[in-house]
Amino acid sequence: MAGITLTITDLIVRRGSFTLAAKSIECPRFKITVLIGPNGSGKTTLLRAAIGAERNIQGQIALDGVEISRLPIEKRSIGYVPPKPTLFSNTTVLFNLTWAARLRHLNKSYVEEVAHLLNIEHLLEKRVEHLSSGQAQKIAIARALVGRPKAMLLDEPSAFLDHDNKMILYQTLDLLKRQNIPILLATNDLIDALHLSDRLYRIEGGEVKLYSDDRLDRFSGQLGLREALSSLLTKQPPLS
Repeated sequence: MAGITLTITDLIVRRGSFTLAAKSIECPRFKITVLIGPNGSGKTTLLRAAIGAERNIQGQIALDGVEISRLPIEKRSIGYVPPKPTLFSNTTVLFNLTWAARLRHLNKSYVEEVAHLLNIEHLLEKRVEHLSSGQAQKIAIARALVGRPKAMLLDEPSAFLDHDNKMILYQTLDLLKRQNIPILLATNDLIDALHLSDRLYRIEGGEVKLYSDDRLDRFSGQLGLREALSSLLTKQPPLS
């Protein structure tokens, strides 16, 4: 399992009459692992289990081979970004990022490093209520990254974004992917899945299955979506 830093094995979560079952999910470094499924299929439940927000789970969740299933949320070193950014209103972008750094006892220099990485220096003094939806999602990702997570989980990050802001998200995730952090992204959007995924899992009715790499390539190749989306992205204006 060299290069695999986030693993979920034999996971079972029961919530009333609903049961989530994930036999094996592996999220490698430098790759985006996508979990696709319809609403109500268990995507959010799986992410909540990984970050420690679900009780009474069975199975194993590990980071770098270390079991973390029994650790509280704040000890798991996993960054989490919900579908709609939950930034502090009536504050600046810088305040939101600095708050996250202080929570982890990190100095301001790391905030500056993340701001440079994601090209958001020009937004630091901007008030949150003046951000576009794409910029707000980008800041939410930056705030999670400021906490120096060992893995990043994103729950339907494009759900509230229009086309232009979705392009900003795609470019931001491409930057994030290069940081040696495994990324697990949940979505119900086929375009998101085919464009972003290096590894793709399907979830339906609480059951998780892996699309093999060759099956994914054949499927996306038949639709011509990867090539079309790549061509589209190269025509976009610089990241804002």
